[in-house]
Amino acid sequence: MVNMERIEHLDETTKKVREFRSKVIKEIKERSDRDSTSVVMEACFQWARDIKEKHPDTYTKVRSYYAMIGGTPPEERVSENDFSGEDSAFLFLENLRKRLLGPKSI
Repeated sequence: MVNMERIEHLDETTKKVREFRSKVIKEIKERSDRDSTSVVMEACFQWARDIKEKHPDTYTKVRSYYAMIGGTPPEERVSENDFSGEDSAFLFLENLRKRLLGPKSI
């Protein structure tokens, strides 16, 4: 469950990514015998490693990168909310949810 008190100070993109990630974890936990937190967080960390490799000069400027790994974006450094296209954190989480729960879960 998302602790809203802890994230009130965060920007909207970070809140939305974290809330969606928590929703995916909860849904997997309810529908599967998998360790949902570990499965989702490991997938998020792998996404972050891939993003870091693919965008070595810009990944630290994107809020969704920090949200996916549970970090707080340094406001003085970030200039973008999310990556575009197939690198989007939201798209990654949607696809992860489909992959783990099936396409009819969306």
